[in-house]
Amino acid sequence: MAGCTAFIVDPVSTGEFIPEARYSGLAGVDRISRFHALNQKAVARKVADSIGKRYEDVRFVVTHLGTKDMREVEDRVSAGDRAARGVVEAFAFQVAKDIGSMAAVCSGRVDRVIITGGMARFGLLTELIRSRIAFIAPVEIVPGEEEMSALAEGATRVLKGEAPALDYSEEKRDRACRESG
Repeated sequence: MAGCTAFIVDPVSTGEFIPEARYSGLAGVDRISRFHALNQKAVARKVADSIGKRYEDVRFVVTHLGTKDMREVEDRVSAGDRAARGVVEAFAFQVAKDIGSMAAVCSGRVDRVIITGGMARFGLLTELIRSRIAFIAPVEIVPGEEEMSALAEGATRVLKGEAPALDYSEEKRDRACRESG
């Protein structure tokens, strides 16, 4: 409307299932994926670069842990709260299970497992996860978020012709889902 080009990079909520992952238990009802792509992809790009590979050429299992509520849980665990410790152990168990399932759909070919986001600062949590999944691939802990630099870097890739400008509109996504199903 303003007569200029604008870019949205790895939108904060996007669905990027491959066609096989869209099948559900009911014909005509596709599974829908929603995840916070911006930080996950930004961290994955940095790790890919650090191991001398392009983002598009690596297989990552990326777990984004980013809620501020975990700081309170961490304090409770440090104070000896056994119930809070149990919650952390259960959470780590579920995350490790999900990482393992993603490694399976990558046929075990995983270059790195990256744990990122705010919760990646919680040493007990990351160690509980690492202890269950380290056999899959090297584990990197990258605490924090990369959203602002990811926005700038993503737009730069499009402007330099290194990546296509994608259409994340609901209409286009819905059409693609119908065509793949």
